[in-house]
Formats: sequence, C-alpha cells, structure tokens
Amino acid sequence: MARDLLENKAFEELFDLHYGNLVGFVYGYVRDEEVAKDIVHDAFLTFWTNRKHLDLSYSAKSYLFTLAQNYALNYLRHLRVVEVNELEVTALLESASE
Repeated sequence: MARDLLENKAFEELFDLHYGNLVGFVYGYVRDEEVAKDIVHDAFLTFWTNRKHLDLSYSAKSYLFTLAQNYALNYLRHLRVVEVNELEVTALLESASE
C-alpha cells in the first residue's frame, strides 16, 4: 500500500513537471491543442505502464519526449494516409460519374 502511494506521488510529480512542456512540444508538430494533450496523455500512459522495463540509464524526461515525438509523427502519418485515401475515393467517384 505504501509503495503504491509512493508510485502515485512519483507519477504526479513527473506529470506536473513535464506535462506543459510536452504539450507545447507536441503542439509544434500537430498544431492542435486537444490532439497534443491526447498524445501527451498517451505518452505518459505508455511510459507508466512500461516503467518497470525501461533502461534506467536514460532519464524519464528523455523517454517521455521521445514517446511524445513518435506518437505525434505517427498521428501525422495517419493524417496523410487518410488524406490520400479521401483523394483516391473522390477521384474514383468523379470518374464513375462521368
């Protein structure tokens, strides 16, 4: 029980320390504040879920920023795929109507 309280406190401190900077960092990629907040939330969740398997020679901040950057880039790749698919569907519909 005491260990859980310590871990929760550690998570809260980590979150408070890095959340704002991470949201700003991710916003630089995605240009949408709500998406940036969601990505940072996911990065914290992944970090905390996998904390026992992490290489402790790297800082938590490094892990969080790397996770957040990777999630932001994955989000942008997803947007490009959606855009390409929408263009292809539009072209198919236009050619079918001619």
